[in-house]
Amino acid sequence: MGGKATRTPERDVRQNSHENSSLHTPKSDNMDNTSISISQITPNLNLEGLELVLHWFTATAATVAGNPAALQIVQTIILKQAMKHQFLLHGILALSALHLAHSHSGKDAAAEAKYTNIATAHHNQGLVEYQSILKDITEENYSSSIAFSSITVMYAFAQSRPIPGRKDKKALLDDLVQIFVLGKGWQKVVSVSRDLDCHSNGDFMSETQSPEFALAADTEVAFTDLQELNARESQNDIEKAIFATAIGSLKEVFRKQATPAGALDPHTALGWTNTMHNDFVDLLRERRPLALVITAYYCVVLDRVPEAWWLSGWSEGLLDVIWRDLGLEYRKEADWAREKVRIGVPSEALQGSKL
Repeated sequence: MGGKATRTPERDVRQNSHENSSLHTPKSDNMDNTSISISQITPNLNLEGLELVLHWFTATAATVAGNPAALQIVQTIILKQAMKHQFLLHGILALSALHLAHSHSGKDAAAEAKYTNIATAHHNQGLVEYQSILKDITEENYSSSIAFSSITVMYAFAQSRPIPGRKDKKALLDDLVQIFVLGKGWQKVVSVSRDLDCHSNGDFMSETQSPEFALAADTEVAFTDLQELNARESQNDIEKAIFATAIGSLKEVFRKQATPAGALDPHTALGWTNTMHNDFVDLLRERRPLALVITAYYCVVLDRVPEAWWLSGWSEGLLDVIWRDLGLEYRKEADWAREKVRIGVPSEALQGSKL
């Protein structure tokens, strides 16, 4: 599994697709095609709120949409739903404010702090109101619930992203565990909506269906090695099954990311958070070595997503934390991930170092 990193078909697909992407720059024709006006959406908001809604509509929406259809949903249907459900409106304003804070990062500390505080206030208020309807998901509110759950996962990634020199990266693993828990909440809402036989127009995290692409040979070998490690190191059959499921579901994320549509969609990386088994989350919380190695592979997925501000720094920061937590006997198992993400010095040079 060692050796110098090389370009893979998956990365080529991602880079070629990203060059042709139209999602990362908002287009004025999307605004022209919608009949929603800012005054219709936010009749009771102050100027601060109007600024955040405008920023969502013209900037943030394009950074959270995974495909052109999702962009239309984010800019129109989601906003219509926010007119009916205050918790969703708070979620939109929170992510928009955090996006504004990100835009001021390293440039204007006062503005960054201001928008971060605004984001926190809206996020907390949205959570309080959202909790009140969780036990009563209906056909009337399920779409807004799915949208809010989606936004909450992205908000959590954005809020916890490692900022060089200002955030202790040691907390990243605990942050990721919490994000996995949030992802399970999203899956629960989706399951309830399916039980209601609902067809959501508010789910912009849904995966784009496309033919699977074959993984690169070295990726297939890496996952084979990972399964063999599980067979050798798991303490019992129950743990072996938990880890096997996590490895298999992560491999499916790699497969989806190898497709043209998946390579272009940052939400492909969130597929693993939505399907993560609770037992694996517990093992990761305990810093079990095999759970850490598997999560190191997930850092490769995070590294390959199209540039998204809310995932900025996660791949390198998380992999660095995992590497420091792994014992020397397990570090070589994470070599493949380090070579793909290409952070720091070659792992062979760090064997025996006290990081």
